[in-house]
Amino acid sequence: MHLNQLTGRYISWLSTLTGKVQKLCFWDLYASIFLFLINQVTQVLVVFVPLKLLVIIGSGSVPGFIQQFVPTLTYEDMITYLALGAGLVYFLYIVSDVILTRRAAAAGKHIIRHANKVSLFDKQEDFTKDVFTRVARSWGGYIMVVGGMALGFLLDWRLYLVLTVLMVLQYVGVGLVWQRLQRPENIAKRAEFITRRPFLLSTLSAINFAVVFLMMVYFFLTEDYNFLIAIAIILLTRQVMIRFNLAISDGFFLFQQEAKISALFFSEVKLQQQVGHEDKSFIELLLPAQRGQVFSAIERDTGLPLAQYAWQWNDTGIRNVASFIGQRDGNELLLKIYPVKQEKNFLSDQLMLQELADSHPLAMNMLAHGETFGVLYLIAEGPVGELVPGAERAQVVNEVRLKSWAYEPDDSLLDRLSRSAPMVHERLDADKVALLAIADDIDTEALSEFEQRLPELVTHIDQLPLFIWNRNIAPANIRKTDDKLNLLHWQNVIAEPIGMGASPAEIAKMDADELLSAIHEGRKDAKHVRVCDLMLVAALPAFEGALNAQNFNAAAAQLGNLNKLINECLQ
Repeated sequence: MHLNQLTGRYISWLSTLTGKVQKLCFWDLYASIFLFLINQVTQVLVVFVPLKLLVIIGSGSVPGFIQQFVPTLTYEDMITYLALGAGLVYFLYIVSDVILTRRAAAAGKHIIRHANKVSLFDKQEDFTKDVFTRVARSWGGYIMVVGGMALGFLLDWRLYLVLTVLMVLQYVGVGLVWQRLQRPENIAKRAEFITRRPFLLSTLSAINFAVVFLMMVYFFLTEDYNFLIAIAIILLTRQVMIRFNLAISDGFFLFQQEAKISALFFSEVKLQQQVGHEDKSFIELLLPAQRGQVFSAIERDTGLPLAQYAWQWNDTGIRNVASFIGQRDGNELLLKIYPVKQEKNFLSDQLMLQELADSHPLAMNMLAHGETFGVLYLIAEGPVGELVPGAERAQVVNEVRLKSWAYEPDDSLLDRLSRSAPMVHERLDADKVALLAIADDIDTEALSEFEQRLPELVTHIDQLPLFIWNRNIAPANIRKTDDKLNLLHWQNVIAEPIGMGASPAEIAKMDADELLSAIHEGRKDAKHVRVCDLMLVAALPAFEGALNAQNFNAAAAQLGNLNKLINECLQ
């Protein structure tokens, strides 16, 4: 969308919103605009007046340019008037700020009552108050900008004509840049441009002020320029730029939060979930009309003949991870595409497939990865395999767990993973466990025993071998080929003690000899692992989950079984 269209949409939206606020809170709105103007003027004067007072006290006399206008003004009178003026502007500034806050709070409550809806989101009263304040502040800011520009033309039309032309040229330039950023390959640059908006506005304001100041210096050097007019223009230009930037920032907020504002301010409007501009741009890039350009860019970047493959979309269940499976003459490729600004998933996939290549029984081999056309991509070599039928799912999930436990990973990779997030036994601190006292039917002896043995439990689990746990075992992530299983996505990976990922009941159903044999044969560091160790680790996630969900009765009911497992493993 062109910048002119965005500007037009915002003007229309602000007018509609202002009309609604005016209908609901007429006097509050106009009183707030008036108070905002007083507040902003006094905000400047609370600095200027005391500063002028100090300058006059330091000089010991009334400035000559003031005596030209008031010849009878004495030094003592000047000090008295400035001191009283400083006190008055301080008083007006504080009072206007307090009244503004109270008027906004009252208006926010009235607007919510008028909406007559259930609570839509947290802190909606604060949000409504903020929106009301921004609407009033926007109009106050526009009045100050227009009034300031008009006064500037009266003081020196030459300076403000140049300033106006400069601002128009800047608007045109920003519009051209914005139009270029609408191209699909510029998603990341567009997101960065929006993020850096405050810096851009500050830079343009600084340029505008510098141009006005340099022109004024030139006028001082070439003609008899009035000192009072120069001071007034410097203060005026600075304040116009500040209010203009503030109005733009408020406008961005009001435009960005249109869905939430509409749901609160307009009783007939329902709250619709908004898609962020980055998410929307990424999704639009995957549409058939744009997708070919992305694939062509990746093909040029990698040299792989992607155009010769028949590509099909693959559901992942993971937000902002696009997955495609390509087939050609019995060969398969997995292509994954990620937004540049959300690189966490890409970096996780890239790291795991690089580190696990040709060794992990559940990982695919990576062919290429990189960045092009505003996206990140990763290509893995097939065969990808077929989705697991529902009847085989339980058996396949057990096989995935067993293969994960039996794989002995590289120490450096485990070290990186274990330093990235706490493991299950590290998350069970004494303060969290003490909350079990809230439970109604808590067995105080069982709780006391568990608290006493918690340090031993942590020490014992620390001695168990760690494994790479891919927590995504959803049906869409498991693929079955003729000779192996594949996990397609490795974003949700953590290092955990062996036994994690299954419940004690699921481990109890496994053949103990077969289970231990597979683990002992697969890893040299697991010869001491017993079934009770696996069951102890497997019991902790449900206990931790109940605590985190504040299901204290459910957590307390698990204490007896946990103490039994601890005694069995630690004896």
